Amino acid sequence: KFPLSLVYHVIDWFLLEGPNVIYRLSLAMLRTWRRDLLSYDFEGVLRFFRVHLPRQFLDEASVISLINAAKQEKLSEKKEKILRTEWEKAQDARETPAQRLERENKRLHTKVLRLDFESDLLVQNMIEKENTAQKQIDKQTDDFKKMGRELDALRLQLQEIKRERDSFSHQVENFKEENEELKELWRKEVLRRDTDASELRNDILRKNALIADLTALNERNKQNGDCGVSLSCSSESRSISDGAVELELAQTKVRLVEIQCKNQDLEHTIQELKKSLADSRNTWINKLQARALNSVKK
Repeated sequence: KFPLSLVYHVIDWFLLEGPNVIYRLSLAMLRTWRRDLLSYDFEGVLRFFRVHLPRQFLDEASVISLINAAKQEKLSEKKEKILRTEWEKAQDARETPAQRLERENKRLHTKVLRLDFESDLLVQNMIEKENTAQKQIDKQTDDFKKMGRELDALRLQLQEIKRERDSFSHQVENFKEENEELKELWRKEVLRRDTDASELRNDILRKNALIADLTALNERNKQNGDCGVSLSCSSESRSISDGAVELELAQTKVRLVEIQCKNQDLEHTIQELKKSLADSRNTWINKLQARALNSVKK
């Protein structure tokens, strides 16, 4: 029936300092309304505590005043022990030995029941903890076995990756050697064909010069107007010679074009070999990275 504001204050103080708070509040109330309580009879005291006393704390000021008065109450532990001892002696004096033994028996029986209950709780907690610990041990064992299997699988993958790496490294070395050999062959072939092309160009230039000389000589003969048989024969022989030179020049140009085409084919082949070597190296690296990534994800 007491207002909630007083109840909240008392609960907070009780949780802070313990059961002595209730005793100090009781002393404060008794000191405050001592005169009123002494003037009432037993029924009046009961009615006061049941009806009139809760009405005294409807406002916050009365609650704070009671709390302050209770805080000023000093209760020493020594005096408390003395009062408890005197009260127990008074109780013992009022009781007969049989009543005392019965009360002590009840107290011991209650204590035994409480200890049995606490023992059962401890046993139950211990069993639950053992079950929980066993489950954790089983789970950790399963996890350890699983990790062992995964580790073995990773080791096998690592060995396979190492073998593939060694194989690809060997292939890369072979490609490098073949590339060097092809470069050397290509260099020699280009040098030889450059030499042949240079010789053909010189031959073409020489034959062009010869054709120019023969053409100039023919023009001079035509200007001289000599139509003798000997000159006609000479002109015919020179014309035949000019045709042979032109035919040889055309054949030389065809050979030059063929050499240039072969040079281009050789360069194209070398570029394809280089690309194949780079693709093989990138394929091996990408495969190694993919396996490593899959292993990490697992």
